Amino acid sequence: MTFEGGEYIIFYVSAGYFIMLDPALIQRIRAIFLHHESRVTIAEGAGMLGWSRAEMDAAIRDGEIEVVETCSGKRIELRELAAYAVQQWPLTAIEEALGREAALVLPEALRTRKLTVRLPRYQIGALEVLAGDGRESVEAMLTRMLEELAELNQERLARVIPGLAEAMAWPEAERSLENRHAASSESLPSVTFRRPDPFAPSHPPTRRSG
Repeated sequence: MTFEGGEYIIFYVSAGYFIMLDPALIQRIRAIFLHHESRVTIAEGAGMLGWSRAEMDAAIRDGEIEVVETCSGKRIELRELAAYAVQQWPLTAIEEALGREAALVLPEALRTRKLTVRLPRYQIGALEVLAGDGRESVEAMLTRMLEELAELNQERLARVIPGLAEAMAWPEAERSLENRHAASSESLPSVTFRRPDPFAPSHPPTRRSG
């Protein structure tokens, strides 16, 4: 949220808007959402989130990350990593990092755009204070509040907003993986995950309930 000419602008990324992202964060996002397999090893999952193996083991032990048993050993569903990533990184960052492949990964109704509003100064101040109290950005707080509002009115809104149910269920109820496979048909560059960085907590954060 930025101040321009007496107006605060809430930025939801549009095709022509550019966000500066940490290169390591871009690599992590692309590694998760453009991965060509539906499951990864525990070590691979740790690397994708930028964690050490000890941090991943702690997250699994605490129930933050779920694993599945396969004939090849324990694995993590890619959708599990995607769901966790959405809790940790703003949708705008995910969309920007995916670039042109965002159209293949994100449901259409989840794609973002810019919205400009004018608010009384006390409301702007309230947003900034409350967001600061929650140690989140104003955009993140507003997104969360609007998600909760949409959930409360989902049945009625779904009748008039195309794709709403799919957007709200993503990524847990993700579309077929064929789109992601197509997006990752070109080999991804070798990714080296580095720590620490501003986006990687010193320990796995608690997943937001709901």
